Amino acid sequence: MKRYLTAGLSRSQKIAILFFSVLIAVRIAGILFWGEIDQTYVGTTVDMTDAELIPCENVRQDFQSGERKLDQVELMFTGIADDRAGKIIMQIFKGDKLLYKTGISLTNINNDQWKNVTVNLLLNPEETYTLELNAEGCSAVPQMYMVSPAQAGAESIAASQNGEEIEGRYALRYIFCRWPSRTDRLLTSVLWLAVWLGLSLVIINFYKVKKRIQNSFSRILQLKHSEIVLAIIQLCLCYLILHDTDFEYQVPVKALLYFLSFFSAFHFQDRWASVSSFLNQGRKQNLFVILVFYSAFALVGQRIFLFPLNTRVGAPEIILYLLCVIWVVPLLAGLLQGMRWFGKQCFVKAPKMKTIHFFIVSSLVLVIPCIIALYAFNPAISSPDTQICMINNAHFLYGMADWHPFFYCLVLHCIQKVWDSAYAVVLVQCFFWVYVVEEGLFFLRKKGFNERILLALAVLLGFSASNVVHVVTIWKDIPYSLSLLWAMILLAKLTMDYDYYKSKGRWYIYVELVIALIGVHFYRKNGIVPYVLILFGAFFVLRKSMKAVVALFTTIIVVLAVRYPLYNHFAVQDLGNYGIYIGLGQDILGVYYAKGEVSEDTMAMVTQMTGFNNAEYAYYPTWSNASYHVEVTPGKFVANYMDTFLRNPVIMIRAVLCREDCLWNIFEGKEAVLGCVNYTQTMDGMEGYNGRTERWNDFYPARQENSFTVRLGDITSYTAENQLLQIIEWRSGLITLIAVVAISMFFLRKKGKHILTLAVPAGHILSLLLSTGWSDFRYFWPLNLMNIFMVMFAMYIYNHQNPERPEAILNDRD
Repeated sequence: MKRYLTAGLSRSQKIAILFFSVLIAVRIAGILFWGEIDQTYVGTTVDMTDAELIPCENVRQDFQSGERKLDQVELMFTGIADDRAGKIIMQIFKGDKLLYKTGISLTNINNDQWKNVTVNLLLNPEETYTLELNAEGCSAVPQMYMVSPAQAGAESIAASQNGEEIEGRYALRYIFCRWPSRTDRLLTSVLWLAVWLGLSLVIINFYKVKKRIQNSFSRILQLKHSEIVLAIIQLCLCYLILHDTDFEYQVPVKALLYFLSFFSAFHFQDRWASVSSFLNQGRKQNLFVILVFYSAFALVGQRIFLFPLNTRVGAPEIILYLLCVIWVVPLLAGLLQGMRWFGKQCFVKAPKMKTIHFFIVSSLVLVIPCIIALYAFNPAISSPDTQICMINNAHFLYGMADWHPFFYCLVLHCIQKVWDSAYAVVLVQCFFWVYVVEEGLFFLRKKGFNERILLALAVLLGFSASNVVHVVTIWKDIPYSLSLLWAMILLAKLTMDYDYYKSKGRWYIYVELVIALIGVHFYRKNGIVPYVLILFGAFFVLRKSMKAVVALFTTIIVVLAVRYPLYNHFAVQDLGNYGIYIGLGQDILGVYYAKGEVSEDTMAMVTQMTGFNNAEYAYYPTWSNASYHVEVTPGKFVANYMDTFLRNPVIMIRAVLCREDCLWNIFEGKEAVLGCVNYTQTMDGMEGYNGRTERWNDFYPARQENSFTVRLGDITSYTAENQLLQIIEWRSGLITLIAVVAISMFFLRKKGKHILTLAVPAGHILSLLLSTGWSDFRYFWPLNLMNIFMVMFAMYIYNHQNPERPEAILNDRD
């Protein structure tokens, strides 16, 4: 039967059908077993006739309901003092187990008006729950209304105050989320089965549909004025996208998008013929289709499909997205053609500049902007993290808490022993910056890249505002980012020149690899993720190179030596589970505040993460305000996380994508927060942190402002405020998209050891998915550096292995 159903289908079609089958099966399971569909709400009523007043002190009311989820509780108070000082503490218990806790500020409550409090708590119909209210810190205790049992909702079964039972019931209104009926769930599941059937028919008849679309497209191209027709279509599509995606585009962005829309239509027939000749394999064609949909998603996906997290996607949104897909096709075709043209211009037969001259020019281009920035923002750009690392930890290393990594603080301590100055740290970072980038440039030069292109790349990197600002900022993220870039360049050298480094005594590159991997592991806590991924990938790919294997084992030995003997020697405090749930906990909070379903255990965890303030916690998809203290084991957290995902797969996926908005989204998403953009501040005048009394200026001089401080500040601010420059300098979505296109179309064209290079950016992205609770650009900055070099590596792989251009296959120079 299976063979009959899949007969005549290509491998790609079978994979597509399997993918959508699994996806829809998960969705139907969510509907049948967890009722994840549009739900109805039912509320109780309270007759306030002849109600009595009672002070809100140790008030408890037991309730029980046959409904499955308590969505909201409505409260009414009177006698609130004019100063509105204090708050009402509301808690819900099951027996002695605290399930929910929040503080409701009196500034958010009005006398004799119902106050709605979101609860979103799953209920067991057989259990009795207790709601407790108590005024705290109030100049005058607010009063509540009490009614007879007959006037209260049927859910209220007992009430007490100060531990003594009373006859009446408190005036509380419960709003429950009604569990969808079996018929609702079955009918909704049938609709999803219909969606699956429709998608399967489209996939099965894909080539027929594709042929008809191509024929229709060919007819349009054969029209007498086809380019004008296409230009008008592109301009109309651009207008719809700009005006229907709930985003305020600046005038330069609109002008550029209209220009690209108009320009993409002209000579499109020749461009498409060129691209079609390149897409001569089914794999490439499938990748191109995926890239088209990804490009459209990176432009408008967040505001159409993702946010708010509980949004319902309808026909208008889908139509708008498909129009964006159509609009993207000519643009992506132009980008592909441009990359192929660029690849042909990249290579020369021999370098024209002397090595020393190339090194001097490129180094000056990289370092001069940093020196100017250091002069402008002297003695360095600093933040509270800087003060904690350089003063609290580096100066008082023994017994430090391992929140900011001990290894980074140890490196700072060593620098301070030579010269205790902020300048010293920045100068070391400048040296590290120039060394790593120069190693990448010289490797590309060795592979035959045109020196003019490499110098242009050096200018792009050296004069980038984000690069300059970061290099002169004292953060652990700077050496971590450079270590990632360094590791990627070294792996590119070891895999693309595998035999060269395997057979000859080039031992220094293995020393560099050890140092780079140690930096990746230790400079940031999440560095362990790319470190492990690189380690396993390198062992597998480079296992036949004894030098590489020895280098990898050396990193393991050094890591263990630092992590145990050295940590123990300095009595480094292990913080245990402190703060480790910030990233993934953000996804659970997203589900909860999108009114998804969470279990009792997860609900208790949510209550802790919100600092026992569920109702008034401010949730943002990209900025966590969660408590660092969550008393749950990692195993239990993972179990709750997976349970929440299985109950709410769609909301959870949306939460994850919104959390990583800067990574893939070209423009800023709705209600997305991106910190550390154009951060140029100083800790001058700031007091000590974490109980320390030492101030920043007790150790380091205050900033001396000069003419460059204002001028350079204006320039960097402009790059952050102008949308065109912002998406290049201070976001990763556009550069990630370009890199994904280059990797998919050029880097992956043939299997080889060079694939190991992808382990570095992939490992960093995975670490962001696991740990990012606050969306600071400094966390995404290494991706911009790596993606630029990945594009260059892709150009080399494509031209080096391109059978269509034998003249481009160059002999690698030593």
